[in-house]
Amino acid sequence: MQGKSFLFQRKPRLIKISMKKIKKYIRKKSLSKTLWKKAFNNAESALIAMINRRDKDCQVASDCAVSGGCSDVLQMDHGLVSRKHKSTFFEPRQMILLCSKAHTKKTFKTHGFDVIVFEKIRNREGSFFVDQMLNLSQRIKKWSIQELEEMTKQFEELEKK
Repeated sequence: MQGKSFLFQRKPRLIKISMKKIKKYIRKKSLSKTLWKKAFNNAESALIAMINRRDKDCQVASDCAVSGGCSDVLQMDHGLVSRKHKSTFFEPRQMILLCSKAHTKKTFKTHGFDVIVFEKIRNREGSFFVDQMLNLSQRIKKWSIQELEEMTKQFEELEKK
């Protein structure tokens, strides 16, 4: 009996101690990482605004019409090289504006939309640019906060033109 009551009295205390330790050891994000993420998000937002102003509507609308028409929601797509490759992430010439239906079809490679988007960009920018992007995507790039801020300014200036 005495052992059970002892455990019962200690259990709430152990929980309090462990909660204090958990709160103490919760890792906070470093300030530099937070500032980098904010700069990255600002540059990405400026890029999206610039592409929206440049393209204005779905760039594969004629192909969307065949498969049910375009949706009203427009999304920017990294047409040639995936967004996971940071070396080509901010290259505006590889971006294309698609409606959400076309973007989904391109992402899941249905109805050949990935090839259609690839061809649209190749026709607009040229084969040399496509080869250049594919080679550049093999490089590893870590953007600095200063580079991200400079790109944000460039994209905002291009958006206004």
